[in-house]
Order: sequence, then structure tokens, then C-alpha cells
Amino acid sequence: INSSDIIFICVGTPTKKGSLNVDLSYVYKSCKEVLKHTKNKKILVVGAGGFIGGHLVNRLLNDGNSIVASDIKPKEFWFQDFEKAENYYSMDMKDIVNCKKVTKGVDYVFNMACNMGGMGFIENNKAECMQSVLINTNLLIACKEDNVSKYFFSSSACAYNKTKQQEVFIE
Repeated sequence: INSSDIIFICVGTPTKKGSLNVDLSYVYKSCKEVLKHTKNKKILVVGAGGFIGGHLVNRLLNDGNSIVASDIKPKEFWFQDFEKAENYYSMDMKDIVNCKKVTKGVDYVFNMACNMGGMGFIENNKAECMQSVLINTNLLIACKEDNVSKYFFSSSACAYNKTKQQEVFIE
């Protein structure tokens, strides 16, 4: 994995609580270059049990890919369940052994995992939020060892400090 093969973006969740019919085109648009090459690939989605990660898994499955889906949450707390994916429930990516297990034979990694809850959560749980850095570090090490081609990391817009969030750009 080369530095040109690593993509980082920050996104927010544009939906009302409980809505499963959501337009996630902004996420797909953000990773369009990666997604256009995702036919018949083996792809790991970390954070697959979450809202955005779950929709991404669904999209990638519909595009004909083989999916490894992982999340720290137990199965009963996943937003969606995927019969056609290789699912890893309650998989903690802070443990590098788990990262190495799920990256074996994978072409691409989409890391959607993070501790989240908005700016208030981040301000009051800084140490907890730093665990996302550990997850990225472990995954990048595992990807390098397993010759993963592409790594995509998406985070909340709340990753930016408050002064960076004053103006909102909407296309």
C-alpha cells in the first residue's frame, strides 16, 4: 500500500433518526474513484454494523463484490445484517491480531469505524476518541503486511475543530 493508495475524507450523516431510505450519494461521490474499481473485489468494511457502513456494504454487495464485514458491535446492534458477507461481529480493531485476521486476501479496505457522538462527545471523551487513531494504525499495518491495494477512511465532520466548522459548503 502506497501513500497514493490511502484516501481520507470526512463526512456527516444527513438523515433523520430511524430513516433507512437515505441518500448517501455524498459518501459515494466522495469515494467515486475507489468505487468505480470495485467490481469483483474482496473488500473489507470496518464499521459495517453502523449506519453508513451498513449502507456501503449493501452497495458493494449489489455491485458484485465479496465482502468481509466487521464491527465492534454484537450482531443484535448492527443496523443491517448481510447473509452474503463474511461477518465478524464484536470484532475489536484496537487489537492488531483482529486487523490481521480480517485483512487476509482483501483487495480494498473501507474503514468507517469510529467513536462518534458529535462535538460534545468528542470534547468530553478525547481519550476514547483517540482509539480511532489506534484502529487506523493497526489496519494500515495489517494492510501493508497483506498487500492491500486501497485503503479508504471516512470520519465525522466533527473531527475538525470548531473553527473549521463555521461555514458549510453545500453543492
